[in-house]
Amino acid sequence: MTNILFVSCYSTDINNSASIELIYYINLLAKSGKFNVHLLTMDFPNNTIYYDSEISKFVHKNVVVHRVKGGIILDRMLPRVSFNSDKKEFKNYKSILIKVKNIVTMVDPYISWTYKAFKYFKENLKDIKFDIILGMHEPPSSLICSYKIKDFIKKKYGINSNNMELIHRCFDKEIYKNCDKSYPIEFSKSKINLLHAGDIVSGMRDVTNFIKALDCINQNYNEKFKKLNINFYGNINDFNQEKLVKSKDYICFKHRVSYSKIINFMINSDVLIIFANKEFKQIPAKIYDYMGTNSYILIIFESYEDPLYKLVKNIEGVICVLNNCDDIVIMLMNLIDSFNVNSYFDRSNFNNNEDIYKKLENVFYK
Repeated sequence: MTNILFVSCYSTDINNSASIELIYYINLLAKSGKFNVHLLTMDFPNNTIYYDSEISKFVHKNVVVHRVKGGIILDRMLPRVSFNSDKKEFKNYKSILIKVKNIVTMVDPYISWTYKAFKYFKENLKDIKFDIILGMHEPPSSLICSYKIKDFIKKKYGINSNNMELIHRCFDKEIYKNCDKSYPIEFSKSKINLLHAGDIVSGMRDVTNFIKALDCINQNYNEKFKKLNINFYGNINDFNQEKLVKSKDYICFKHRVSYSKIINFMINSDVLIIFANKEFKQIPAKIYDYMGTNSYILIIFESYEDPLYKLVKNIEGVICVLNNCDDIVIMLMNLIDSFNVNSYFDRSNFNNNEDIYKKLENVFYK
């Protein structure tokens, strides 16, 4: 069989879009029975806010995972689940690290991990004949480590460089099929349950106009507004936006929850919300998770030039709207009036797994 090595700083023990994307790829290949899949990744401390003890259970049993610690400095930089008394110490330590970063160029905080991971490879994995080495694009240190390994192998065995290809992911139907389907206590079967699952990142995603639109409907069309149950799950690293969301008693807001629970929320939601990336061309990975459900998908764009719009504009059950208050009000009012809980959306042709697997095989064996 073909031996594949995946290299990724973001591990199968944390809950973010990059790690979920990673799990999708390694499972897709491991299930085929044609590949021996190894993963070289970071050993994340279990007291960081990103750690999710449940998510590694989704990794296929045949994937061999090699975890390498990031080191003392990196571990200190990772945000912790902590009490208020710990925050002052962390801020003081973080300020010192920022000063160091301003002097020494770092592509991202995980750069120290690349050296430890490369050392681990030379000591433990160099004798495995890897036919393919894949570095995940996020964060950049994953690629740096994979390039180090590939350069090591090229020099040792005299192998020429391969071309690079970009392939989008899809969703794993088995995860949705086997997940907990119990109805969340946070939802109401007599209302339209809206869910935003994911992080709100400062400078990239803006919820302000969406909140203004909700306020407008609440004030002017209160009976219609009462039909909505609005939920936000994920971190918000923008102080003003977090303050705005928390100030609304009609929004149920919680920080990170386990991936298993998010899947349960998604399949039971009536409407799933995505805020497209502002001034960025990256397609939010959450769209692929959402496509595994039968929920309406509401996408709030900054511009119709967004590549996400081109990806989803012909997909059933997807509602697209520009990120301004008036348009969002009109869209929500129409949604409330026309909502059908028994709607069914055929999304079977959206980036299906068979096509993606064939693309991967074509890249590997060309």
